[in-house]
Amino acid sequence: MSSNLDKERPTGVKPQQVGRTGLGPGGMCKCSSCGNVIPHERGTPCSKKPCPKCGSVMYRE
Repeated sequence: MSSNLDKERPTGVKPQQVGRTGLGPGGMCKCSSCGNVIPHERGTPCSKKPCPKCGSVMYRE
């Protein structure tokens, strides 16, 4: 017995994984004001970390 959802979902993908938009564990966080760059820490969005130099919002690069 299979549903339409099973036909739309790629094989081996769990239902909770469909539609995720994360960028993965690597990458860098960049300050929107001073341009300071630090390594991204897995599990912590760049936007939730203040810049260590000036305290402004950072974004994922």
